[in-house]
Amino acid sequence: MTLEELRAEFGRLYLDSRRDGGRVVTVHLFGIAHADQLRGENLPNFCIGAGVPVSFATELRKGMSLARYVELTPQGLEFLAA
Repeated sequence: MTLEELRAEFGRLYLDSRRDGGRVVTVHLFGIAHADQLRGENLPNFCIGAGVPVSFATELRKGMSLARYVELTPQGLEFLAA
């Protein structure tokens, strides 16, 4: 997925999550799922490009930090040994 596609997906997920109240969790899960692709990116600019408030850059970073402890699988989250 290109960075532009990633931004578009992030913006779409953020807007969808606003409807059901799961914004922060959605942003954390996005950070977990795409941590490798987001590493080294300017996250405030990434948020701006996605149409997401820049304050969510912190939440993205939290998800990216969690990525080393969990893995997203078709069954859900799998916790990895520390």
